[in-house]
Amino acid sequence: MAAKFLFTIQAKKEQKEMMPYLIPKTVISVSFELLHLFISLIISHKDTHFTNGFHLNRLIDTITDLKINGIHITLDGTKEIHNQTRHLKNGKGTFEKIISNIKDLLSKQKNISISIRMNISKSNSDYFVPLFHVLQKEFGRNVRLYPAFVRDYGGGCVSGSCFEMGIMKAKYLKNIYDEHNVYTKDIFPRRTYKGCMCQKMNAFVIGPEGELYKCWHHLGLDKKVVGSIFDPHTITNFSLLSDIMIKDDTILDNKCRKCVLFPSCYGGCVDEKSRNKDYCIPAKSMLEDFLDIHYAEKLKK
Repeated sequence: MAAKFLFTIQAKKEQKEMMPYLIPKTVISVSFELLHLFISLIISHKDTHFTNGFHLNRLIDTITDLKINGIHITLDGTKEIHNQTRHLKNGKGTFEKIISNIKDLLSKQKNISISIRMNISKSNSDYFVPLFHVLQKEFGRNVRLYPAFVRDYGGGCVSGSCFEMGIMKAKYLKNIYDEHNVYTKDIFPRRTYKGCMCQKMNAFVIGPEGELYKCWHHLGLDKKVVGSIFDPHTITNFSLLSDIMIKDDTILDNKCRKCVLFPSCYGGCVDEKSRNKDYCIPAKSMLEDFLDIHYAEKLKK
């Protein structure tokens, strides 16, 4: 796997996301080049890095210079579960090293935002709450855990272990609150300002050979390549690019336009919509229940 980059250029604002830190020297070099470019163009930017966390220690001392204000780290569960799926070639686990890196980061960078993403399938869903308590004990409120439900994007979902429907996600979120008093950010539908990158003119995913895609889900699919950073024209397949950006445009979707939660998702995932998948956020399925939960949390403060 090579480093992946997502560039989303907006007026007077630049958001850059990177994953993972498999080649730290390259990440640092590219980050500084981009930073200098932004400065020369008088563009302010917010820099968020996505990583598996294993080599995070190699970049801690450069975080301030690179103007990184957010780190997202992926864990697959508690130590035992995570080490089953995310281990080194020799079989050694990575959980302890990642936790150690987070401690080191927090000791040196007091103002950085750290979020832990747990990829949840039906096979490991019982470990979200235990991981929540582990992180609370280690870091308190300095680290935020959020769920990322596994979807079947390539037909490889084993034994129906993926969370394909919004109602499935909603029931899970409500259950961990009712049974364990664990409140996640997906409970309350907040307004979003970014929408789907498929519909952004200057948002692309760059593959390991410099090929360009309009969606994270398309990475590695030859038939979804829209161009290359090494091609003089950059974009080589305008037909595919236009099809992805316009065909399933949210503004043309009456279901989305009439939905009271439209400001909370801006039409959801364009790729899922194009494949007739359920693209609605969990709150759509259990809105009244979610609002009751949110209100109950507000009363505690």
